[in-house]
Amino acid sequence: MRKNILTAFLLLAAAFVQAQSSNLPTDPRTHMVIYTEKVQVPGAGAQDIYDKARSFVYKGIEYIHMVQFWGDPDNRIVHVKAGIRRKDWDQSDENVSLLLQFDLTVACYEGYYEYTFTNFTTDRDWEPWKVEEEAGMSKEEKKVIRKEVKFRKWLDKQIRYNIDKMKQWI
Repeated sequence: MRKNILTAFLLLAAAFVQAQSSNLPTDPRTHMVIYTEKVQVPGAGAQDIYDKARSFVYKGIEYIHMVQFWGDPDNRIVHVKAGIRRKDWDQSDENVSLLLQFDLTVACYEGYYEYTFTNFTTDRDWEPWKVEEEAGMSKEEKKVIRKEVKFRKWLDKQIRYNIDKMKQWI
């Protein structure tokens, strides 16, 4: 009986942690975080969409620490390597900043564009979107997991904010 109760508890705990840790959209093939969507812009030409996408990258993206931009005007593709600097996302409670880097690609076509936010990395050996809680973790390890869940929610909020702003801009 105790064994069954313990097994049921562990299964429920694992399901709860999986739900918490999978709140970021992931590519089913690579299991990497990815935000992507095809957005209709009725009546707009590919060049007009490309010009607005470039303008958004230079003037519209918020919370960006650094931007490395390159475009392919012939194919109307905008590509950005960007970063968001955030304080207090270290695994300890120290007020240490973290640089979250990512790629943004906007491919522009007649009447629509497709964006992709992907290749998320940090400036240290920490990948909070990949961490899963395992049975037998210490309280300290679980504290780190909770902080990483909070980080994922913050990341999701920042990216979705910039996606909404991009949709308004273009």
